[in-house]
Amino acid sequence: MTTMTPKTKIRKTPDSVVAEVRRTKVKLLERFNYDLDAMARDARARQTLSGHEVVDRSTVT
Repeated sequence: MTTMTPKTKIRKTPDSVVAEVRRTKVKLLERFNYDLDAMARDARARQTLSGHEVVDRSTVT
């Protein structure tokens, strides 16, 4: 199955999408030296700086 992305008109197969996700995952892991805590800290910092409302559901029962 091949799909066309609406903005770029590039044909993408499911395999190419999976490959792109995996490449991105490896780049992120390498950027943080495979340290998931560092990745989480960075994500939280970027989230805070984004200016978007952040909903904390950890206290919801």
